[in-house]
Amino acid sequence: MSKLRIVGAYAALPAEVPSQEEFYRELGQDGWDGLEIPYVFGLHSDLPWLATQLADNGLTQNVVTAIGTMMQTCAKDPVFGLASTDEAGRKRALETYTQVLAEISALNKFAGKPLVSFLELHSAPVGAAGQEAFAESLRTLVPQIRAVGITPVIEHCDAANDKFPGEKRFLPLEAEMAVAQEVGVKISLNWGRSVVETHDPATPEAHVKSLVDAGLLGGLMFSGAGEGETQYGPNWGDAHLPLDVDEPLSWMSADRVRSCYRATQGEALYAGVKVQAPKAASVTRRLEMINHVRAAMES
Repeated sequence: MSKLRIVGAYAALPAEVPSQEEFYRELGQDGWDGLEIPYVFGLHSDLPWLATQLADNGLTQNVVTAIGTMMQTCAKDPVFGLASTDEAGRKRALETYTQVLAEISALNKFAGKPLVSFLELHSAPVGAAGQEAFAESLRTLVPQIRAVGITPVIEHCDAANDKFPGEKRFLPLEAEMAVAQEVGVKISLNWGRSVVETHDPATPEAHVKSLVDAGLLGGLMFSGAGEGETQYGPNWGDAHLPLDVDEPLSWMSADRVRSCYRATQGEALYAGVKVQAPKAASVTRRLEMINHVRAAMES
């Protein structure tokens, strides 16, 4: 088993605040250790409220990802990213992480204790990432992140290739592994993003095995993907599809989740679930969809 159970709750979060509070309360009671929290030009519009939800519900081992900021900024600034070969674009990305760390510090201050255990780093920009540029950024960032008691982790997203269009089109896993070995960090995977990369549901498990063999597996999040437009997103999008029992076009089945999770050999520092739910779904239904994936992991 992985050391921590993490849920990407934002993908299935209800719209109304009272329902959100109920959702977080139930997640805490279900034994989740923390959330994957998106930094999208901020962690939340009301940091004291978020700190309360996390601390009061025992969700204290959280993972922060700035992928939302990365992608939104890349759309306007194509040379922006930690792996940018444009020095000014790379420095703008480094400055963004200074803001991320400041926001985490503020969150911790409101809670009165540390709430973030991991910070995910990405090899943007889209379709134009450089391995050495990424390594240079991480040589700067990793000591800063560790200095505040947080473990930095590279999150692998779909890599740029000529066969499939992909979505994020960052560095190949092999290049990220070389950087990870150089700077001494591990790598997190997302099941759906690995599938988007190759359109092959066997890819996530192959990626897991490569990282386990290299001693580099950091985390594993189960998020579905598949062919065909759904209520959650476009054809082959990184749309966090639920398990196939909840979304028939999802290629993420219980058997595939079980096999992929088994391949971690207990080496993952954290593992969990990030799936969308219908907009009108009740809190109970949202939790049920999350727990369908968790049950497959733990069976």
